[in-house]
Amino acid sequence: MKDLRSVAGIFVLVFCMAFSANAKKTAILNVDKGETFNDYNGVEVSISEENAEKKGSMVVKLDVAKGGEGFWAGVSNPKKIFDGYDFIRFYAFNPGKTPLPLAITVKFGSSNCKYEDRFDANFMLKPGKNNVEVEIAAACTNGGKACDWKQKPFWYFSGPQNEKYTFYVGSIFIETAEDEKPAEKEKKK
Repeated sequence: MKDLRSVAGIFVLVFCMAFSANAKKTAILNVDKGETFNDYNGVEVSISEENAEKKGSMVVKLDVAKGGEGFWAGVSNPKKIFDGYDFIRFYAFNPGKTPLPLAITVKFGSSNCKYEDRFDANFMLKPGKNNVEVEIAAACTNGGKACDWKQKPFWYFSGPQNEKYTFYVGSIFIETAEDEKPAEKEKKK
């Protein structure tokens, strides 16, 4: 019986290692390594430990100024191609008392592409800690065409106009569906 448990334990360990070996997770903004947005307007951007997901990790603090046409903060010289990934995932913190509507926009090939040629995903940050997931695998442009994830995309966050608010964003990853925890996969069935 003891030998059977040992064999079963080894099988589970090998299975888990094989499962995690298939998963792909790539940082497109690694805040813990000092990376931050390199293109922004209408917002003050700084790296902070305040409201980080866990002790020892970092977040980007975004202080949005009141007035103007809202803000945007993004990466205009991307180094990663999103092809082969299913999700954009990140931790965020909303210190406000009300939900905060935000959007992530992805432009393909050029930061000057037309509205119908880009991808926009709206999401809501509830007060406190948030784990945000934006599905990109089957995403279409605003004009209904398949997104060209083989290009290096210019991407950015944007939010409400004529308001003053602060929020925090941790490292941002592109991930495959295999990265989901088994409990989360079961919930979706």
